Formats: sequence, C-alpha cells, structure tokens
Amino acid sequence: MIDRIKKLFRAEPEHRDVAGEFDKYSPTWVYLKDILNQEIADLRIKNDKPLDSGQTAVLRGQIKMCKRLLEIEKEPGGIIGTRFNAPADR
Repeated sequence: MIDRIKKLFRAEPEHRDVAGEFDKYSPTWVYLKDILNQEIADLRIKNDKPLDSGQTAVLRGQIKMCKRLLEIEKEPGGIIGTRFNAPADR
C-alpha cells in the first residue's frame, strides 16, 4: 500500500517544498481514499483472526494511521484551501 501511495506523491525536486492547496475532489485524493479504505477493510479482516497482543496492536496502529490520513480533508481551515508543506525525501 505504501508504495502505491508514494507513487502518487512523487514530485520533481524543485516542487517538493512548495506549499499547495488541498482539493478533496482531485483524482489523486479520490484514488488515495479508495486505497486507504480498502487497506482498512483488509486490516480489519486480518484483525478478526486469532492473534497475539503484539500483532493486534500493530494492526490497530495501521488502521489508526489509515483513518488519520483520511481525516486530512477534515482539517481546520476548510477542505479546499488547507495549506501544507510537502516533506522532502529523507
């Protein structure tokens, strides 16, 4: 999943630090939401199986991260026009 998301956000080096505007109707965001919702569904299926507490905690953490990413469109400042700075590769 992470590799698919990374492909969506590849930018030329000169554009990485440019502030942008968030548009929840962009094809990229719609596609990313589909990926994240499918990932949540897949993780929940895995979490329904017998697992030890460590494995369960990892799955719950992954589900929480996917949900947090989905909340981006609900950030303060409005849905369209939310400012962000794209992080450079590390």
